[in-house]
Amino acid sequence: MVTVKEFMDIEFFKENHLTLVAGANGLNRIVKRPNIAQLKNFFEWMEGGEFLVINGISLNLNEGNNFMELLDNANKAKVACIAFELSHDYIPQIPNKVIEFANEIKLPIFTLPWDVSFGKILNTIYDYIIRNQLKEVSISELMKNILFTNVDKTYALEQAKFYGYNLNDAYCVVTIQLEEVETHHTEVTNQLRRVISEYNIECQYMVLQHYSNIIIFIKDIGREALKILFQKVYENFHSTFPDKKLLIGVGNSYKDIDNYKKSYRHALKALSSIRYHSSYMAFYDDLGFIRLIADSATDQEIHNYVMSILGKIMDEENVSKVPLINTLDVYQQNNFNIAKTAEALYIHRNTLLQRLEKIENAMGKDLKEYNVRREIMNAFYLKDYVEN
Repeated sequence: MVTVKEFMDIEFFKENHLTLVAGANGLNRIVKRPNIAQLKNFFEWMEGGEFLVINGISLNLNEGNNFMELLDNANKAKVACIAFELSHDYIPQIPNKVIEFANEIKLPIFTLPWDVSFGKILNTIYDYIIRNQLKEVSISELMKNILFTNVDKTYALEQAKFYGYNLNDAYCVVTIQLEEVETHHTEVTNQLRRVISEYNIECQYMVLQHYSNIIIFIKDIGREALKILFQKVYENFHSTFPDKKLLIGVGNSYKDIDNYKKSYRHALKALSSIRYHSSYMAFYDDLGFIRLIADSATDQEIHNYVMSILGKIMDEENVSKVPLINTLDVYQQNNFNIAKTAEALYIHRNTLLQRLEKIENAMGKDLKEYNVRREIMNAFYLKDYVEN
């Protein structure tokens, strides 16, 4: 995806004096296609994201509020930017009120000389967009090969270098999970690009969709910068789609290609730790003792451990029909405090004591012992981890 800002660096536009006169805060807008406008109602057939080129012929921009009306229509059409070709007869200059309005709505306005060919402008924009799309496809395929196949390391380094990526630098993998990923994949990618542009974060990244996840392979810019970046991605997405859930798992950074797969696994583990919790983002480094087993134990092994602690209580619950597992969970969440647990469960203290007695009998252990309590806390933590 291409932003308006990128066109300012294209040699053709530099040679032909493309000049920004308003809307600098909108340079992160996405350009999807070029177009021209020679009728006032152009907004009726545009789809949004246009790099609009206007020379003023037949638009009578020097009369009344026609110029302001054109800008308002461009805003309605959600165009990415407008380049006006200046001429004595049609557009001698951009009026101040137009510049002020463009700044207000963050719509980039450029000027070009009158004699720059429409055809060359449109072809330059089309060519850049298409080449960028092909580049993104190639980069995505390279990333898939790195993460999911046994790619030749030398070949991968050379391919990455060809596309401007130095894989000898440190990169990490970020995994994003959201509802209806096919529908919102483009929006998340756009949000990421906008945030990077708005906050002037210098980093390279690749994006691809893998089943129900979006995977972002991003250069290491430091934990705090990554945190700010993806907080903004989340906030922007949530403001647009408040009813959609978006979760973010961040893996560790590595310099070597051979370790990028490990970063991906770490991102998935971080994602698993928050899937059913109030948090929306987790770093693998924050998983505590989970990190010690993430690379060595399978989910089945973790499940077996959980069942060794809680399994007999579950069996007793099935027989007695008393909610023992939930009781024990609330008990450990309240630091094994009788009064707080009874209050949280809305039950009498004696009822709680009776349940705890059943739990002790089922486990064959004393709930007052420190090591028993520690194992119970670990078991519930791992239970959530595996079930998520």
